[in-house]
Amino acid sequence: MFIELSKKQAVKRCFVPFLALFLFAVSPKTSRIAIASEKSAFLSGAESAYQSNAGSISEFLSVIQTHNNGRSVRGSDERQSSEELTAAHGCDPYVSGENLTVSAAVTYSGLLTAIGARISLPSGWVPVNVTAWGITLEMPEDGNVSTGSDIEKWWGAKFVSPDILEIYWIDIPPNPIDFGYTVAVPNDESEARKISSEVLYRRLGGEELAIIAPDPLTVRPFSSDEEPVCKDSDADGVIDQWDLCSGTPADSWVNKNGCRAEGLYTEDQMNQMVQAVLTWGDVSGDGKISLSEVINALRTLSGVTEPAVK
Repeated sequence: MFIELSKKQAVKRCFVPFLALFLFAVSPKTSRIAIASEKSAFLSGAESAYQSNAGSISEFLSVIQTHNNGRSVRGSDERQSSEELTAAHGCDPYVSGENLTVSAAVTYSGLLTAIGARISLPSGWVPVNVTAWGITLEMPEDGNVSTGSDIEKWWGAKFVSPDILEIYWIDIPPNPIDFGYTVAVPNDESEARKISSEVLYRRLGGEELAIIAPDPLTVRPFSSDEEPVCKDSDADGVIDQWDLCSGTPADSWVNKNGCRAEGLYTEDQMNQMVQAVLTWGDVSGDGKISLSEVINALRTLSGVTEPAVK
């Protein structure tokens, strides 16, 4: 009897943790429902007030900071000796009467509790859609849009007429933060125009500000006589227009922003990548996660590309 009981205990000790992990990976996560309810109760009212012009984006980011200070947010749990945040944006020349897409990237280190962006557009340039978290949302006529139904990727945008576009994140994206927007260029546009953008963010204290480079971004009309030049000065596979880290050493592994990827991640970052694999790694939709899907999910999340041949 003693031997039989020990075997059962052994099976129980090995099987139960495995079963718990299996259920976590494949079954609906009831804890996420509780998180959604708590988050919605705390933030929906504040977001609605902000979207209806009852407050500024700075005030709304303060509310987001209060919420995120009480839960797990992006970055280290400890204050890092070096906390930096840089941003860049760029686009191709525009064609009058057509849509133009502007892409941007924010690279940061350390803890973030709230982040948003404010973009000053040329007069008459109206946002068509906004992209963040890999999700593109069409801008409605009232200029306000939100993804509050997605409890893990809650972000939104607001068009402050006549020429200010604001984007905010309630869930803090992993580093780097890629986003973009498409605007409708007026039919009679013919001159070079300027776009000025800034990032508003909070760590544990008050609001901080970072200008998105170049400032301003000069957008010129397309000319059939002059093709755009995509120059890559440091030959890292990322053109200068998008390279946030110029002069990358030869044979360096770089991420999508041209910055060195050391391949070392904190425990929190590894947990985030594992969670990403479990939640959206199943690209084929067959209910299973293959090795290639795991690799693709990790490469997409980390943004790492193979070293360019120099």
